[in-house]
Amino acid sequence: MGCNYLSINIYSFNYLRSINLLFTLIMKLQLKTEIKNWYLSEYPTDELGINLKSEITFLDLFKHLDKKDENKDTYNFIFNDYADSLIRERLFSALAEIFKTDYNYIYNKWLHK
Repeated sequence: MGCNYLSINIYSFNYLRSINLLFTLIMKLQLKTEIKNWYLSEYPTDELGINLKSEITFLDLFKHLDKKDENKDTYNFIFNDYADSLIRERLFSALAEIFKTDYNYIYNKWLHK
């Protein structure tokens, strides 16, 4: 009986690991990735991630940052209610990763530089 239980646990562990790997591949970071889905999968313990707006992609975020409008409100663009600077920084870092550039390039777009 002990061996059967062990083999079931090993099978279950490998199955769950495979599902996690598949989910990671599906959530590959790219411009068309929705920021909320990516954030919640990347930082599952960050409860503030639920405040991100749905259906906004990294491309949408980049286009928003690329606008020359001095009055653009990035926090309002990506968050529903509560805004968090750590989440914004993580999104900017992910965007920099997509563009294969450094964080400062994205950050300076936000600052209109």
